[in-house]
Amino acid sequence: MANGRHEATEEAWERLRPTIERIVMKRRCTVAEAQMALIEACAQGRIRALWLGYYDPPCPLIPKMDWIGADIDLNNDRVIKANGECMAYVGFSRDDLEGWLASSDLPGIPLGSPPTESPQRKNPTDGMIRAKIREVYSEEKAAGRRVPNINQTPKLVRKKLNADGYVTSDKNIKKIADEPEFKALREPIGVRAT
Repeated sequence: MANGRHEATEEAWERLRPTIERIVMKRRCTVAEAQMALIEACAQGRIRALWLGYYDPPCPLIPKMDWIGADIDLNNDRVIKANGECMAYVGFSRDDLEGWLASSDLPGIPLGSPPTESPQRKNPTDGMIRAKIREVYSEEKAAGRRVPNINQTPKLVRKKLNADGYVTSDKNIKKIADEPEFKALREPIGVRAT
């Protein structure tokens, strides 16, 4: 392979690291996602690869079955087959790679779309937390159950807050649940139901 071209076919081949970098850049994905996608594409025969570090030209193609269960060791520029054998200096067909990157049926983020953002969670006011604690305590009493203790309360209140798009810490919920209004509704500390 001279200047990235396979002498037998005059086809351009790209090494492992630049291939992964190109996938990350085009697909806006993580390195790990790019590695998994590349292995899958090679196992499906969508991207052909040569083992440049083992054979003299002309290098044979790496069989699709060698990619099943394989892993990529990017730091050492090699592919590790499922049986533990290492293939150093693997080259990937640039034509296949470009065609694969341009296809629309790739796993992960579609080309050109902005990265998805998680929905924004808002912090509830103390008044909202108080209202949810009252709601939880009322529901438990109406169902004939004991009012939750100070350690059980945050879990039940957090569920209700999260359903409304709010998030807060257990510590914050406990601080408010420890106010005299709510403390009076709970059994005294150390009292067990009989």
